[in-house]
Amino acid sequence: MHSLLGDPDGAVHVLQDALQAGMWWAPTRLRDPDLDAVRESAAFAALSSESERIWSEACSEIEPIVRLHTNTESSARLLVVLHGWTAHDDNMEPLWVGAVETGLTVAYVRSSQPDTSDRTRFLWGDAKHTSQDVAKAIETARERLGQDQHPVLLGGFSAGGRLALELALRGEPVDIQAAITVGAALPRELRELPVPAALPRRLRVCLLVGEEDRFREANESLDAALRERNIMCRLTIVPNLGHDLPQDLPKQLRAAIPFALAQSG
Repeated sequence: MHSLLGDPDGAVHVLQDALQAGMWWAPTRLRDPDLDAVRESAAFAALSSESERIWSEACSEIEPIVRLHTNTESSARLLVVLHGWTAHDDNMEPLWVGAVETGLTVAYVRSSQPDTSDRTRFLWGDAKHTSQDVAKAIETARERLGQDQHPVLLGGFSAGGRLALELALRGEPVDIQAAITVGAALPRELRELPVPAALPRRLRVCLLVGEEDRFREANESLDAALRERNIMCRLTIVPNLGHDLPQDLPKQLRAAIPFALAQSG
């Protein structure tokens, strides 16, 4: 409120007092446009840096929650799913679990990255910690199922979709065969999405996005950009859907997964 009312010093003082009292925030929280008035302040930069340091330490102490879903026909093929921004798992997980019908093992991961010192909500804050969480999911699947999981697919909704794409494009934490995203929260300017110069040619990308989703245009732009770079991409526009998971996601996955598992030439 101080920031929006033209009192940047007051905003910084509130945050400094909170930080001193033991509060901290994920870096994405402090990128809130409401704080634009204090963005250039040296004091704000200092408290942001300290908050990120403490947040990063907290992420290292917290274990991600990994829930495996299999059936009698599940194979070593693994789909690691990243939830949306601080989303409720009970609204999302059942829809992704439908992928087991295609013979995949599904590892649904709840992030180890809290959004604030309250530690009540968890998000995908950055690629480094998200890569560690994905590695933990793969390790958990191997230990519980007694076999190496390969190939690995990454899935995700909204912010989870963006991080799934980023890690797949980077090939982290392992060689990812495909990314399947729903409503990936991509930046409008795709140059802000870290994409290495050399992309793995075998990678396949499935983009599902709602017809009325505010990220539709960015997903369409990414589809075109990946095709230009000879990455196999499948874009599906879901009619009458905003920024949400389609209720027929299991059906959508049954169509997307065979494409994702096909071998690129």
